[in-house]
Amino acid sequence: MPDEAQCPLCLYFDVSHPTVRALMYDRAGGDEQIAGRLMFQAQCRCKLIEDKQKSRDALRYQEANLPRHPPHTFENFQPRDGVAEMLEAARAMCEPQSGPRCLVLKGSVGVGKSHMLEAICRHYLGKGRTARYELVSSLLDRLRSTYSDASTEDVADLLGWYGSRGVLALDDLGMEKPTEWALEKLVAIVDQRLRDRRDLVVATNRSERDMAAFSPRLASRLFGDNTAVGDVRVVEVVAASFRRRNP
Repeated sequence: MPDEAQCPLCLYFDVSHPTVRALMYDRAGGDEQIAGRLMFQAQCRCKLIEDKQKSRDALRYQEANLPRHPPHTFENFQPRDGVAEMLEAARAMCEPQSGPRCLVLKGSVGVGKSHMLEAICRHYLGKGRTARYELVSSLLDRLRSTYSDASTEDVADLLGWYGSRGVLALDDLGMEKPTEWALEKLVAIVDQRLRDRRDLVVATNRSERDMAAFSPRLASRLFGDNTAVGDVRVVEVVAASFRRRNP
C-alpha cells in the first residue's frame, strides 16, 4: 500500500486512492464484490468513527428532552439583581468535585430557574455526558403510563434509566399533587440519586413548609434535613420576575 494513502490517525487507507483501488481489484482477481469487501475492510476508520460519534451525540441530545426554543445557556442568561447566587451555584455544579451534587433552586415564577436547569443540562451534554430535563408533571405521567396495556416501557427499567443519567433536572416540583403511587416513584428517583451521589438539580416555587405538606419525604431530602442522603445546596432566588419585566 502506498504510504501517502495511509491515514496517520487510524492507520487504515484512503480507498479512493488509485493505487489502493488497483491493488484491491488485483487481489480480488477483478471480482467487483470481493474488491468491495476488501476496500471496506481496508478503508480509513476515521469517518466511520466520526459518524458513530455524531449518532451517539444526536441520541444524547434527543434523550435529554430539552425544551424546544432557542437554547438557554449560561452565556445567554441575563444577569440582574437577585440571581448571582443561583448562577454561581449552577456553574459550580458543573465542575466535578466542587461541591454538593444536589442543587435546589427555590423561587417564584419567572426568576430564571428553568433557564438554569437547561443551562446545566446543556453544559453536561457539551462535555459528552448524559442529561435529562423533565417537568415533574410529565415525569409522573410517563411513570403512570407504564401500567397501560399499550405501554412498551417497564417502570423498573424506566426508574433505572433515570438513575443512570449524568444529571437529572426536575422542573416545577410541587406544582400539582400527584397520586400516592406516583409520589412514591418520584421519591424513589430522588432518593436513589441522592444516595448514589448522582447529580440532581430541582426547581420549585414551594417553601420548605409547603414542600413538607406536598411530601414530607421529599422535603427532608431536598432541604437538607436528612443527613443520610448527603449534601444538598438550597438557593433561594429573590429576583423579581423576568417575565413581568419583559412582557
